Amino acid sequence: MMFRTIVGFLIVLVGCSGNQQTSKGELQIENGPNQHLGSKSGLLIDNGINRGTSYTDSLGTDYNLRYIPITITNDSTIPVHLQIAFSKEYDYPAAYGDEKFRVFLLPKEWADTITITNSMFDELKNYIDRPLLNETIEPGEKCVVAIGTLYSRPTNCGVLPNALFLQNKGDLYHECDGLINQDKSTNSQLALGLKLDLCGRCTLIPCGQISYPERLD
Repeated sequence: MMFRTIVGFLIVLVGCSGNQQTSKGELQIENGPNQHLGSKSGLLIDNGINRGTSYTDSLGTDYNLRYIPITITNDSTIPVHLQIAFSKEYDYPAAYGDEKFRVFLLPKEWADTITITNSMFDELKNYIDRPLLNETIEPGEKCVVAIGTLYSRPTNCGVLPNALFLQNKGDLYHECDGLINQDKSTNSQLALGLKLDLCGRCTLIPCGQISYPERLD
């Protein structure tokens, strides 16, 4: 009797151990402020907590600046090419008039520190008009950036970046308004999206893709 009990316990243990294993390159997903979002892409996307400050441009216009630090890790055995791009401007929902907001990339410096220096502010205008990242991440390497939004102040419609994600994980945000209009030439398994908190609602926008420059088909 005791022998049968031990054998049964070992079978259950082995079965549980097998269920915990993931195929090579598959990424785990964790919910919370620091979300690890990925798929069998070879990328681990770690979205940090939202940060913010105010900004006044050279014309004296006041803005709210909100951004999140993001760490993208290549945990595969081959290089992964990363492309992130945003439109020059985005329209507010029709109910909020004809105002527009910007989404753009910020350098590693903005992700690494919460203390914004004068020199960082001075260089900010250079990044607002450069919404493109085009980089190859080698196996085991990390790419650290920040994604920011800029919108007029005062406003009754905030625009907060929330999470960069692979669009094949978009079902995590099934409650969001979908502004993603996927290009049919882009494999949805490789396309990137950005989750925004827009005017108090969850909204998704497309923002790039990944590829494998050295992978043989």
